[in-house]
Amino acid sequence: MFRVAVNYLLDVRKSRMEAQEYSFARFGRELDENLAAPNEPADDALLLEEIKIGCTLGMLLCLDRPHRLAYILGEILELDHKEAAAALDITSSAYRKRLSRARAKLVAFMRAKCGLFERANPCRYRRRVRHAIGTGRIDPALPIFARDRAKAREFPSVLADIRQLEEDQRAAAVYRSHTVPLAPDDFSEWIRERLARY
Repeated sequence: MFRVAVNYLLDVRKSRMEAQEYSFARFGRELDENLAAPNEPADDALLLEEIKIGCTLGMLLCLDRPHRLAYILGEILELDHKEAAAALDITSSAYRKRLSRARAKLVAFMRAKCGLFERANPCRYRRRVRHAIGTGRIDPALPIFARDRAKAREFPSVLADIRQLEEDQRAAAVYRSHTVPLAPDDFSEWIRERLARY
């Protein structure tokens, strides 16, 4: 199953976001721009969750597809190296090296930019809400990623635990904190909601 999914993801046409060919340098520059004042209120947990998920997915897009898949399989889905290597059709040693490179790039970026990862960093999701709404990146009435307001409210307590982890584990834990993907019925409703807008 993983092998079929991997083959599809390696061959599928690039999405609109992926076609922009983001790099960590470019993404970092964009994160530095248009931060709201640190004390500007942004208390809607669902909007904050929407920004968090969108931002972390943006980070993944800075990796090329082979490294992105290695990171997703190993760090987010937590497959063991043999299963992940088989899914990618590479040797276990090649997989471990690929995962190590992907992890190092993501951790270095988060260490330098992400306020969730490193408290001293100025980029915080609450400081990005106003700009994201203003540019149309998020629609408060129709979030794309965040669906569970109760789970979104729990994130601050989860974040305290995440910050206690070692850096490599901390990055993966931020990804694993995302809300659960939509169930098929919820996905159908999500599609209907969006189609009704157009």
